[in-house]
Parts: sequence; structure tokens; C-alpha cells
Amino acid sequence: MPKFTEFTCWILILIISVNEGLIEGIMTMKAVNKEIIKTIKVGNVETIDCYDIYRQPSLNHPLLCNHTIQMRPTLNPKGTKADISGTLELTQTWHKYGSCPEGTIPIRRKGKKL
Repeated sequence: MPKFTEFTCWILILIISVNEGLIEGIMTMKAVNKEIIKTIKVGNVETIDCYDIYRQPSLNHPLLCNHTIQMRPTLNPKGTKADISGTLELTQTWHKYGSCPEGTIPIRRKGKKL
């Protein structure tokens, strides 16, 4: 009888810990979903979400809470060319479906749909 009680206790602990993980995951997905400013559907293949540059999900990490975002690079990577006005033009294949508003950054959605 003690083995059955111990087994039942372990099963209960397992169920509770799994449920807490699921609830935490759902809460995280809802929090991330609130920050999305615009969503761009690229055919049936992928989705691009536009986040405010200062509220992007990567800045939720405790070590980045007071991080200052560098808006301009200190140097251009090798092989890139600036146009006549001195700005660097980079394009992505998904740009033909839309673009993110000024002050936002594109993040490709992966995994479960929000």
C-alpha cells in the first residue's frame, strides 16, 4: 500500500508541474502577442511580426532590462555598398508582401501560432 500512495503522490506532482509549465507558456504567448504592432503574412509559408523596437521580446531578459539599443552600426560589413546618399539598402524576400512601420523591427514567427 505505501508504494501505491508514493506512486500516486509522484503522479500528482508530475501533473501539477506540467500544468504550471503549460500555464506559464500560455501566459508568455499572450504577453508576446500583445506587443505585436503589425503582422505580415508571406503566402502560406511564414508570418512576420513587427514589434516596437524598445518592447521587443528579446529585451524581456533580466540582463537586458537597462540595455541601450544602438541605432546605427559603427561600421558596415564587408561586401555591402552604400547608395549615393550614404544609406545602406537591404531587402528581404518578404518585403513584397509589406513592411514594418518606422520604429519597429521584424521578427519571424516560429512554432505554435499565437
